[in-house]
Amino acid sequence: MLTIPRSKHGGSRHVQLNDTAMAILRALPSRFHSRWVFPSATGKTPTNVSNFLHRVFIPAVRHAGVEDFRWHDLRHTFASRLAMAGVDLNTIRELMGHKTLTMTLRYAHLSPTHLHQAVKQLDSGGSFGGSSAAHSGSPGVTHTATKPAKS
Repeated sequence: MLTIPRSKHGGSRHVQLNDTAMAILRALPSRFHSRWVFPSATGKTPTNVSNFLHRVFIPAVRHAGVEDFRWHDLRHTFASRLAMAGVDLNTIRELMGHKTLTMTLRYAHLSPTHLHQAVKQLDSGGSFGGSSAAHSGSPGVTHTATKPAKS
């Protein structure tokens, strides 16, 4: 579990870590085996955020050739990957530390590939049975012909 001693809202927060994150942290050099995820050289205090950004994060992003990427973008990636993995929005909201689902929706973006895979689920017929689609006259466009129920 990751503890954030002073969150944006002033209090501490606890965030669960998965096995992958734990394995990465355990594989770090021994000086990183401290109570801090990003410790100072002594391991007794956290690294200064500005120092870490300028000495480690920004050079790594440049070296990777990634343009227009900021530290905060990692939160968008986290929320988006959870959403695309099928995690419900309320759980994502909790993990992100958001007070409202509206804020979570600002972070949880679905990739074009994910959206395409979602609509492709209809190709197999899904719950529609697949055989009731009729050609609409436009190439590649079909629709299901249904009559509205009489009241």
